[in-house]
Amino acid sequence: MYEKGFRVSKVILLYNMDKERSHKISERLRSSLISNKIEVVEDHREAEAAIVIGGDGTLLRAFHQVGSLPILGVKDGTFGTLLEFDTTQLDRIPEILREGEFWLEHAITLEIIDSKLSLIALNEFLVRSGKLGKSSKLGLAIDDAPLGECICDGLIVATPTGSYAYSLAAGGPVLDPRCDSIVISYLAPWPPSLMPAVRSVVVPSSSIIEVWSTSPF
Repeated sequence: MYEKGFRVSKVILLYNMDKERSHKISERLRSSLISNKIEVVEDHREAEAAIVIGGDGTLLRAFHQVGSLPILGVKDGTFGTLLEFDTTQLDRIPEILREGEFWLEHAITLEIIDSKLSLIALNEFLVRSGKLGKSSKLGLAIDDAPLGECICDGLIVATPTGSYAYSLAAGGPVLDPRCDSIVISYLAPWPPSLMPAVRSVVVPSSSIIEVWSTSPF
């Protein structure tokens, strides 16, 4: 889902502090923002938006830092499929924010709950054995409807954002970001155990997905 942006007056800048290049980009952008009357704050609770400089990994880490703040990404990493801008467009960013000339994309997230923890993900969850190289017999149900059990290396649940990452490598489809759906893909399933013989399934994002193991982890 998309909606029109708003005039932004306060932002927080986030980047990989281990990268000197990202630091220099941050300082250049900070100066430009301030000269355009946009305040750069250090606490995300005071910001109206976050600007993330780096690659997809930096943006995913920032997502967990800033909560529900809108994120504008500037690519300065090996992969930047989630980041809209590159470093040649830095001078455009202050005006775009100041005038609210952008669109907000509401990304689907996942929540995983068990007896011990509750976690949120923007990309995907992976369920697998805790022992490297060990397969598991995993059961799957969607909205209380069992889909059977499968011997596999794991199971990936991905949002449209994450559908072209690990899920794609496992043979799953790419979901259009406008789709209100998620995709579930088995990781290296043993064919005789895969009944029905479907490696991936797309379901509504509102679905409750249950995964269990009938083999020791």
